[in-house]
Amino acid sequence: DISVSDPVEITMGWDDCNDISLDKIFSRMERYFYLPKTKKEIIENLDIYIEDVSRMCSLYYKIKNHDRLDFNDQVSIPRDRHNERNIIRLDKEYDVSLHTIKDILDNTGIREKEHILFLPNMVCDEEYPTTSDYGLTRDILRTLRDINPACKISICVGPSIFFDRRRVLEKSEIIDTASAYEARIVDIHSSELYRVNMKDSYIGSLYLPDVVFESDYLFNSSLLKKNIDAGFTGACKNLMGLLPDFEKLRFHKIGGGNHLPNAIIELYRVLKPDISVLDARILLLGAQQKEYGGYEKEGIGIVSGTDAFHVDSYALELCGDVLGVLPIRIGDSYGKKIC
Repeated sequence: DISVSDPVEITMGWDDCNDISLDKIFSRMERYFYLPKTKKEIIENLDIYIEDVSRMCSLYYKIKNHDRLDFNDQVSIPRDRHNERNIIRLDKEYDVSLHTIKDILDNTGIREKEHILFLPNMVCDEEYPTTSDYGLTRDILRTLRDINPACKISICVGPSIFFDRRRVLEKSEIIDTASAYEARIVDIHSSELYRVNMKDSYIGSLYLPDVVFESDYLFNSSLLKKNIDAGFTGACKNLMGLLPDFEKLRFHKIGGGNHLPNAIIELYRVLKPDISVLDARILLLGAQQKEYGGYEKEGIGIVSGTDAFHVDSYALELCGDVLGVLPIRIGDSYGKKIC
């Protein structure tokens, strides 16, 4: 089994000692949202501004009342792994990687699936390698549609809490790409939520969108880059893209300090993607976004596999020293930093 830290007291905040507050939420919100500055802008954007303010207030309420939220109960996720055999492969050539992805899809029963949930990295409005390469996304969706023409494909869009999802969509190519391959875009923030009871986990209960329970195949498409909070972003951390906004913030601050890596492992245990594709052709070092000081470095290629944890572990074997993160093994702490 993959070890996690002992249960700890749950606190919320931007650091170890401060509790979360609306002041902090709105101070972050001013950096990323369309806040009106003039009377004309207020008149033209009042509805948008009210919606954003309401969502931030709702975020605060849901975190403070997490155990008492009135959502549907769902004990477990009804998804069976088709093939428990662990497959991992690194491809340095792009065209070869697409053939590898197709082979893994065939080996994981994709042709019989009815509803595929596709999860790219759309954390913010920056381009690749901060977020998923839309060329790769387009080729993956084309492959999925060629293999299974009749299936339903849902693309999950779940950007960072403090990024306006409208702006993320506007700056991306995902809308046109989805339309080209008859896929629908799912907005996590407007989805119906279900409670998953996390037995023997310090996370307690976990809220996930309805599409997680409706789909019968999870395609996880991630990047490999530095992350200040978790050590690195890889296949496992990308699963946070399926969390509603208040759960994202709770995960960052659960237990205070640097317990995010252990919360990520808990999420991995629940979701277990059928395939994880880790795009490590270009690494982002220094920070998770260029806005925060991230910079590009040539990577190792594309790592594809059936187990997200092992995909991360394999990638870190090859370039963990560059990211400043130690390779991980079963039983290790996820995202352990090199001192």
